[in-house]
Amino acid sequence: MSTPPPDPTGTRRNPPVVLYAIILGAIVIVAVIIAVIYGKRNQNPRPAGSLHSPAPATSVGPSPRY
Repeated sequence: MSTPPPDPTGTRRNPPVVLYAIILGAIVIVAVIIAVIYGKRNQNPRPAGSLHSPAPATSVGPSPRY
């Protein structure tokens, strides 16, 4: 019980953990890059009907811009 496992099982047991860590890290990095790219792409061209604009173009009545 207290004896350490032999080398084959030890070496076979470690790589999956490293692989999972690398895969999770890569997924997180890719997700952050995608979020940054989408954020920049959505911020630069500000459409008139976006939720952030104070007066959307589809609003009925005089807009406060004029």
